[in-house]
Amino acid sequence: MIHIHAARGARTIIEKCAFVKEGESVFVVTDFESFPEAALIAETAVAAGANLTMGVMSMRELDGQEPEKTVASAMKEAAVVLMAVRKSLAHTNASKAALASGARVLSLTAISMDLLASSAFKADFKKAAPLCEKFAEIFTNGDLLTITSKEGTNFTTSLKGRKGNAHKCLVEKAGQFSAAPNIEASFSPVENTSSGVFVADASIPYLGIGALSSPVTFVIKDGAVVEVRGGREAEKIKRIWQEQNDPNVYNIAQVSVGLNPEVPEAIGTLGCNYDEGAFGTMHIGIGTSTNLGGTIKASTHFDAVMRHPTLMVDGETLIRDGMVLLKYGTVG
Repeated sequence: MIHIHAARGARTIIEKCAFVKEGESVFVVTDFESFPEAALIAETAVAAGANLTMGVMSMRELDGQEPEKTVASAMKEAAVVLMAVRKSLAHTNASKAALASGARVLSLTAISMDLLASSAFKADFKKAAPLCEKFAEIFTNGDLLTITSKEGTNFTTSLKGRKGNAHKCLVEKAGQFSAAPNIEASFSPVENTSSGVFVADASIPYLGIGALSSPVTFVIKDGAVVEVRGGREAEKIKRIWQEQNDPNVYNIAQVSVGLNPEVPEAIGTLGCNYDEGAFGTMHIGIGTSTNLGGTIKASTHFDAVMRHPTLMVDGETLIRDGMVLLKYGTVG
């Protein structure tokens, strides 16, 4: 039964997210663990008339690691690239090069039959797009962003001169990138300006963590994490960072708002592209920022999600305790 409902999600990806046309070259990137889901998506692309190629590789060890060179080369040749993988390829040079070559790139990290069958793919992505675009516009025009929460978040950063990204799950034009089904608006903070405390109390849907058993507190100074506090999840993050031996892994790379109206909360079991779209949540990305508008390339990138944020840009409240106040251009 799950396969039947997952097929609906696959059709949404091909028809409503990637807008695959008859005769287009579509390259599905996957790994051995995600192959069943990738095969379902590939079958759907073929049914839509696509000229399909698949690239299957060993699973990456960490999110943000580069794919095999043969896969990266093929990504640059396709009109549409669908990255149905367990570990994210979104923040890689391979994705950046494919976009520069004119590919429409859709990230489908941590794809599963359950995710394909979930409510997240029932969202009306075009109807949700204007709100996502408005947040991105405010980020583009803003100077100072503040996030607070009753759980202890007190975070500030500069976004002056940075372009907001509207990731609407829609890739209609050459060179467009998005992920699905996590509708989100984001930007990459100005380097060395982020400071304060960010408390992730929902999930860290990377690094094999998922739902948090207890909050993870990131202490941030001069644009980088200087301390991580919490339970076993915090200890795992510190161990992975130490193993990387890369000072850039601590960089505050991204600030995002989740805006999928069909995802009421981050649950930690359906992967990053579900949790990061949870409506009214926020997350920070740590590590690589080059594909988001920043300048830092790290050996990895992961996100940490918080519930019930209060978000202010230049003194105007856009979200209060998780309730989105922005209505297509009016601020409450």
